[in-house]
Amino acid sequence: MKIIKLHEFDKPEDIHVIPFLEFYCGDLVSTICYEAIPENHLEKRPDYYIHEIKAVVEVSEIYDEESNKRSAQWSKITQKLKQDIKNHPKLSHVKGLYLLDTPPVFKFRTNKNMIKKAADQIVEAVIAGQRTTVVFGVTFKIKRVSDKDNDIYFGTFSGGSIDPATTIHKNIFNKLGTANKQLSFVPKGKEVEKRILLLVNRYTFANRISEVIRGLSYAYQEILSYSNIEEVWFQNPTEHGAPTHVLLYTKEFLQQYDTKRLDLTKINAELFGAWFSSFESIGDEHKEKLF
Repeated sequence: MKIIKLHEFDKPEDIHVIPFLEFYCGDLVSTICYEAIPENHLEKRPDYYIHEIKAVVEVSEIYDEESNKRSAQWSKITQKLKQDIKNHPKLSHVKGLYLLDTPPVFKFRTNKNMIKKAADQIVEAVIAGQRTTVVFGVTFKIKRVSDKDNDIYFGTFSGGSIDPATTIHKNIFNKLGTANKQLSFVPKGKEVEKRILLLVNRYTFANRISEVIRGLSYAYQEILSYSNIEEVWFQNPTEHGAPTHVLLYTKEFLQQYDTKRLDLTKINAELFGAWFSSFESIGDEHKEKLF
């Protein structure tokens, strides 16, 4: 499938939406065009419009705000590295979209010569297919996330111990409410048939989707009222290769479950199984609906 970016600037969320579109649209169309929606401080807007499926998409990261704040030093270094890499003569040899996974806090000297040496080493490592490279004592993990674009991005994922359900519960409420407002927006001259929220995991708690759903269930009444969020997907980074994607819920599923009129389609059956234990644990009224 061919993916075409219609906006000319670099948008940080591109690193997440490209592999999602590969996954979501791969069996639907041969070409997909995605376009960043211009920001406007007067109204909330989603991140992207996807032309072929007439969808608006909002990308939102899930993390523990207290433990995952990026330091000013991290931003300073990675911005300088990205600028050097963007202008690197060998960048055209990079085939694919790569994520440079860095420690959450690191430092080395940022004079022009040092940054150039670091950028040279990173580009050469990516071209050579290395999985890691050590730059001035700092280990960078190299992850290929897509073959539909040619670029190098920076990110950081904490490996610390966390409670995913509590983290989701603490941080999801405002994001969902904001996304509901953003996804009500209809770009001028466009039709919108689908409204999608893509939640991006900023911690490595893969294979614990049940806890993510449990965290969502703590805000069940709120998410049930969010009429503009039609699908919520969870993107989880992997150690190597493209991230995984899991459907967390659809508006239709929750509405049908709440009115005890659930059509057992394949998607609804899978969601029902995923949500069963969470529904069972959040109140007696849900036990009645379940049985």
